[in-house]
Amino acid sequence: MNAEQKQLEVKMETKLNEYEQKLANWKNDALEQLELDFSDKTITPFFSGKKDSKKREIETILSSTSQYNKNMTSLQGDAYLKVLAVFFNA
Repeated sequence: MNAEQKQLEVKMETKLNEYEQKLANWKNDALEQLELDFSDKTITPFFSGKKDSKKREIETILSSTSQYNKNMTSLQGDAYLKVLAVFFNA
């Protein structure tokens, strides 16, 4: 791997770590907000289903983002890094 690719990889890993931290914070905030939204409601099948639906929505967002991150970090090679360099204007 040449020096430019290595620098880009380090820069992207840093950004990825920051993004993962923000995503973890978002998850905690979203689940906390979900609990607050439904804390004052009596537990009925309607509200229970609505809460589960919102929780699944949060999990779907997290799993699709996680899959994207795995795909991005698992691809190695000159061609892929050159494409990324074009997208990131590096």
